[in-house]
Amino acid sequence: MKKTAILAWGLMAALAGSLAFAQDTELRAKVEAFYQKLDRATETENLDEFMSCFTPDYMEVWAGPNRAQLKAIIEKNNTDLENISARREFKNITRAGKYIQVVSRVAIKADKAGGGKHEMNLDEVQFLVPDGDSFKIQSRANAKPEAYKNFQGNTCTDDTAGIQFSVPEGWVLVPGAHPYMRGVTFMLAPDGTSAAMFGYLELPSNVGAKEALEGDDAVCKNVAKNFEMFQAGEYPVGDLKGYESITRFTIPQDDRDRKRWRVYFSAGGLLITFNFDAIPAERWDGLKPDFETILASFSMTPESQKDAASQVRAQTAKGEVAGRIYSNDELGCQIAAPKDWTLKTSTLGPQFIFSVDITPPAGQSIIRFLAVDTQGQGSLEQFIQGDRDALKMISKDAELGEIQDLELAGYPAKMHVSRFAIEGMGDIKRKAAYILVKNTLYCIVCDAKPAAEFDTMEPRFDEVIQSFTIN
Repeated sequence: MKKTAILAWGLMAALAGSLAFAQDTELRAKVEAFYQKLDRATETENLDEFMSCFTPDYMEVWAGPNRAQLKAIIEKNNTDLENISARREFKNITRAGKYIQVVSRVAIKADKAGGGKHEMNLDEVQFLVPDGDSFKIQSRANAKPEAYKNFQGNTCTDDTAGIQFSVPEGWVLVPGAHPYMRGVTFMLAPDGTSAAMFGYLELPSNVGAKEALEGDDAVCKNVAKNFEMFQAGEYPVGDLKGYESITRFTIPQDDRDRKRWRVYFSAGGLLITFNFDAIPAERWDGLKPDFETILASFSMTPESQKDAASQVRAQTAKGEVAGRIYSNDELGCQIAAPKDWTLKTSTLGPQFIFSVDITPPAGQSIIRFLAVDTQGQGSLEQFIQGDRDALKMISKDAELGEIQDLELAGYPAKMHVSRFAIEGMGDIKRKAAYILVKNTLYCIVCDAKPAAEFDTMEPRFDEVIQSFTIN
């Protein structure tokens, strides 16, 4: 008898709140009883009972699905998994503003309908609101319990980058996740839907804060509906030169109208970003003072303003660079840069096991070598198709070449060539190769920028791709 894939919703990334641990025996008992209801609904295949545990306005705040979309995802997954079991280990249960915040680790096991096993360990935080003698889930996020070390009351302190900021009373902090940024922190507003996001990454070569902001706005314009630009220009953050944009739009995952204030600036080799969302947009006037308070609280140590990127890289980089060679002994892989090119580790988000930038002596072209822990989810075909779909979303005029099969380091690989343009980033022609070894996806992404340089750069791209080896 096939079990309903009820807990597949836990795979979706998102956001939510802050931690001030105070164990409450009575509260814990009620929360555990609530989650027993979830487990019972899973074991009995009772989808209606399961969905009754979510508020009507449930949504993974920031970019996740709403309640109706969650249900549709679960129903679709019913064909993929059977005999599901889920065991939850509670890490912290505490009160956070109007919410009950539950930090836990869920071990999910199931049989794949087509054969094979599905196993996954998920760290998450959920925000419950009272519902009679029980609760309902209003929002959730992926969040490792150890990440809460950055929070003290209403203040977030990132010692790695030497950064600190605070939120007003009633707001809730939670560690977030993003594929490209580090230090990601979400801030949930007292209204339960409006939110803010902070994050940083190593400033890309030849890209400034202004260009990065324009690029993100261009992507949003392509992906979102009813996009409207209200304001754009310089915006100082303390003594730092920053740039802002104010836009209004809806996103595919959520039909609610939102007004977003982006503020981007650079310091110490980092691109630092704040995004503030009023949801619905009509709440903008009431929330803007809180947004300004958060931004005004930002500070950075003098040492970090000089070279924060090196501090971050020293603590997060994995593998070794020796001359033109990058090697990772843990994974047994290696790649080489062409003669006179520069090779260095970079600081993409924690989703990646490692990230390596390979750049020519001059120009804006770049090769990025990445590794991602897939946790056994997805095939090589699915990963490359996902990237192709993303390109079509962010650049409506993207040109996608045929997917080619090849062999790299003795393993099956796939490769494609694409061309796309994003405002603020220019016209890019990309050759990307993908290799899946056990549960690790290796990506070699080669960008010619501008696209006209592709023919000149392609021999170097091929040289790097063919240099990939793994034990």
